[in-house]
Amino acid sequence: STTQSKFGGSSMYFDGTGDYLLMLPSIALAFPGDYTLECWVYLNSVSGNQGVYSSIDNSIDSNQGIAISFSGTSFLATSYISGGDAITHQTAVTTGQWYHLAMVRSGSTTKSYLNGVQSTGTTTSTYSLTQSGSTIGSAYPGTNPLNGYINDLRITKGYARYTATFTPPTTAFSVY
Repeated sequence: STTQSKFGGSSMYFDGTGDYLLMLPSIALAFPGDYTLECWVYLNSVSGNQGVYSSIDNSIDSNQGIAISFSGTSFLATSYISGGDAITHQTAVTTGQWYHLAMVRSGSTTKSYLNGVQSTGTTTSTYSLTQSGSTIGSAYPGTNPLNGYINDLRITKGYARYTATFTPPTTAFSVY
């Protein structure tokens, strides 16, 4: 959509009625160690639960994975094994503005950041997602759809880009 964008003049638009992107399970989508998930999100609504990114390890069962989402006005980063731990940001989000979201695992510690500010919570886990299937714009597989826009989604495997409070990117990510 060209209605809203943080960078580049367009973004992915999700209307909150069940549209999403699905990536089938693959070793390429596995998260065996350190990782960084990040994107810019613009919400049209702050009601209910809305998934931004979800990755489920189908080689084990559907109760193991990682997700970034919103529950009402709260940003959640979840690293879970059979229910697991959610990191909830206390800063309330609103509609009509861009937010930079990041979820980072370094070693066995997972942290989340909203606009570069680290949440007070962390989770600890040593499991590896080995055959992940992923969704963008909803929780897996297509529940809790997003009503808003996603721009500059970046997944970095093998590297924890942020380990403390940081300044969010001020330009689009480089394409190479």
